[in-house]
Amino acid sequence: MRDVRQPIRNWVFALLGLLLLVVVVFLYVTGGRLPGLSNSPTAEISGKTAQ
Repeated sequence: MRDVRQPIRNWVFALLGLLLLVVVVFLYVTGGRLPGLSNSPTAEISGKTAQ
């Protein structure tokens, strides 16, 4: 039974990692398209460097 459980655990971790990667890529793509999300990080960085 233990030999069967280990691959299932690996699959769960692999799926979670893949899901996280897809979410990050989706946020990155949508952030690049939406002006509010893409401008806020750059504005914060430029504001910090200016001060």
